[in-house]
Amino acid sequence: MKKTGLSVKTLKRSSVVALFLALVFLFLTVRIFLIQFLDFERYQKKVVDQLTTESPVAAARGEILDSEGRVLATNRTVYRVSVFPSVIAGADEAVADRIASGLSSLYEGLTEEKMREHLSHHRELIRTVVKETDTEHARATLQFIGDNGFAEMIAVEAINDRYYPYESLAAQVLGFTGSEGQGLYGLELQYNKELSGIPGSYITARDSTGNKLPNSYEAYVPAVDGGTLHTTIDAYVQAVLESELEKTMIESGAKNRVCGIVMNVKSGAVLAMATAPTFDLNDPFSLNEYAEKELQALGVRPGTDEYTKSKNALLLESWSNKAVTEIYMPGSTFKALTCSAVLEEGAVTNLEEQFFCSGALAVADRLIHCHKVGGHGSLTFTEGLQNSCNPVMMTISARIGTTCFYNYVKSFGMLEKTGIDLPGEGNSIFHAESNFTALDLATASFGQNFKVSVLQMITAISAIANGG
Repeated sequence: MKKTGLSVKTLKRSSVVALFLALVFLFLTVRIFLIQFLDFERYQKKVVDQLTTESPVAAARGEILDSEGRVLATNRTVYRVSVFPSVIAGADEAVADRIASGLSSLYEGLTEEKMREHLSHHRELIRTVVKETDTEHARATLQFIGDNGFAEMIAVEAINDRYYPYESLAAQVLGFTGSEGQGLYGLELQYNKELSGIPGSYITARDSTGNKLPNSYEAYVPAVDGGTLHTTIDAYVQAVLESELEKTMIESGAKNRVCGIVMNVKSGAVLAMATAPTFDLNDPFSLNEYAEKELQALGVRPGTDEYTKSKNALLLESWSNKAVTEIYMPGSTFKALTCSAVLEEGAVTNLEEQFFCSGALAVADRLIHCHKVGGHGSLTFTEGLQNSCNPVMMTISARIGTTCFYNYVKSFGMLEKTGIDLPGEGNSIFHAESNFTALDLATASFGQNFKVSVLQMITAISAIANGG
């Protein structure tokens, strides 16, 4: 009986062990299946990543041209210096010392202490120590590499740097790029994807210690350069506009910059667009002379948070394309739209029709004044526009009424963005159609109590100039 009991007990234990082993085997079988079939690509990528180093090859950023083919934005070659810490760590300690002292002696601001900090990252395959340098320094570095046999430890790479031949011309329109070549403002931002192109890469196989394997294990994926952007800007017209805006700013004593647009009234093409004062596209993070004086006048101490905050605010202001992003009260310039609407509707059929301006006109419960306090007296419709007479505008706009006037405002594009291919376009602020009163009509007829952008305004004026 004892033997029988022991056999049953042993059998039960064996069954449990067998079941456990079967479950383990089943688990392993499922894992192998998942790894081999479902997760094969993921694990293959991990293996490849461990065995290879992928070095990016930058695509040349596309140029920006004016309407005549003049180059407004292009690239120039600068050089980047990098070291291979993991390779250097496997060499003699004296090698690291020579590299640290040698490179630091070639570049101002790159101290031996900084170099040693770079080299202390032993597990990193590559580390940039000089982001941008000129041809002379690059040649000196290559000479240092050749003289000491450091070709596997230091690399000098030619890279593209954004360059603007005309420096500040059309600065707010073109915008500029960041340290990694990405568009930050203006057309550089708007068309960043098209200008950037597609980067390529060098894929190099290395062993576990980071040493490069034979060339047969290398692969090269060429970069696709960015496209060329042809603009409607005419560099000559742009230069003339900027010169005139600079004079206007000085003569008027404008506190919040000045801006202007030159537009082809038939096509709507922008031939020139500028804001003064401007800034140097090749050095966008330095203040222009006007902003620098304004910063100094604030009396804040350099290096403080307040100083940094004030400087950044002035930089953002100088970069802003005022003609597109900001809105203003158009005032008398809007009177051309009012006259166009009443002529189109036949509310005025005779340009010599007589009106009388006493200096003010009662509308609803308000007395609205003309800019000429004593009034213009008797004048024709044409003279009313020439003299920018508010009572004449209020009188003729009342003839077509609120609904008709509002429809013309809408048709002239005053209630929506133009859709220009520049970032940050501002939109107008106008009365809601549901509560547009006779009083609103009166003030709107001479451009008061609403705001539009300069771009919206010149687009509407162009519609008048080209016959609609």
